[in-house]
Amino acid sequence: MPVSVMLSVLRQQGVTAVLTAVLEDSSCNGGAAVATYAAAGGMRAKILVPASTQPGKTVQMRAHCAKVELIDGPRQATADEAIRQSDQLFYASYNWQAFFLEGTKTLAYELWEDLASALPTTSLCRWAPQQRARL
Repeated sequence: MPVSVMLSVLRQQGVTAVLTAVLEDSSCNGGAAVATYAAAGGMRAKILVPASTQPGKTVQMRAHCAKVELIDGPRQATADEAIRQSDQLFYASYNWQAFFLEGTKTLAYELWEDLASALPTTSLCRWAPQQRARL
């Protein structure tokens, strides 16, 4: 849902009218989400991934017509390359776009709604260590 909110706002703001595609760097789920929601919103997506990414992880990105580019080096090299390419494509990074964070708030609302106006006492969230360094 957070990626959907982020891309919907970018589309509403006319990002795709000015630029040809959105750019994302990922090693897994983020790239698949951007590719999926971009395709659903009529946008093209370019996803940069580390060359060491398992091919199966890029299948969904490609299935939604995203251009997938493999970047040599560690995960940070992929993020650095995305920044370099951001002068040509809009960098729709979930770590850099405020409306991704706004989209995460919808999860709390959906939980509250699904649980008949109650919140769970405990909630677990996976947080990838490589992402913490980029915040």
